[in-house]
Amino acid sequence: MGLLSRLTGNPIFETAARKASKGLWERRSNRNLMGSLFNVANGQWELTHTGIGAGVDSYYETLLKSYILLGDDSLLYWFEEAYQAIQSHTFLDV
Repeated sequence: MGLLSRLTGNPIFETAARKASKGLWERRSNRNLMGSLFNVANGQWELTHTGIGAGVDSYYETLLKSYILLGDDSLLYWFEEAYQAIQSHTFLDV
């Protein structure tokens, strides 16, 4: 959405996408983990379990790709904090 705004010169798309990303980030757990299902109608997590599988990983992926594309340091910060939380608080059984 940020790229669309920059290509069209209309900031509305990037503004809305940033607001959504920030809103999710502000609703993370006290361990910096994101839930896996968010209800946009009531602003609450429907499922609070987390991981790196389908669905949940999209938020992290979007943060990193958006930082690379747009160069916004806050997106990189959110990604790094979330990545560290995943590394610290989830278990990988290899």
